[in-house]
Amino acid sequence: PPTPGATSPAVPPPHVIRAPCPTGVHLRCRMTDRATPNLPARDLVGTSGFYARLGFVEEYRDDGWMILRRGEVTLEFFPFPDLDPSTSSFGCCLRLDDVDDFYAVCRAAGLPETTRGWPRIHPPRRERSGLRIGALIDPDGSLLRLVQNGRSGPIGEGGRQPGRGGGHQRGGPQ
Repeated sequence: PPTPGATSPAVPPPHVIRAPCPTGVHLRCRMTDRATPNLPARDLVGTSGFYARLGFVEEYRDDGWMILRRGEVTLEFFPFPDLDPSTSSFGCCLRLDDVDDFYAVCRAAGLPETTRGWPRIHPPRRERSGLRIGALIDPDGSLLRLVQNGRSGPIGEGGRQPGRGGGHQRGGPQ
């Protein structure tokens, strides 16, 4: 426990990184921390073509890696030629400013709204968490949850609704 009257060290805003250097002085640099999903692709060329229909642009590709970008969303892919899409458990969340717009892009690209097969799309709907979430299953069976950015409902601390468990449920739209 803290000593009474002691002050806690200032915590930098999330976009400021304090990194130690050999002199012991903290360096401040403005960077955005981020994580990018690494998803499998049975065929990098085919995967690039699929995501291009959804507005993604290929930023990098060689025989062992591919990076696609759509606005601020980055997806990275590795070759997995023997992947069975029916047993794939790969997935990620895309946090989107306009989930309805992305859903419309997917539908305009011909993705079916169905409960079986891949690729397919599930429309965004309000979940118990208060968030609007849809789903995209790509040609390799990866589940991309489409999550509307912002506070879409009565979410309390920790992303939970007041008075509810709010725990994460595995799965998603089927």
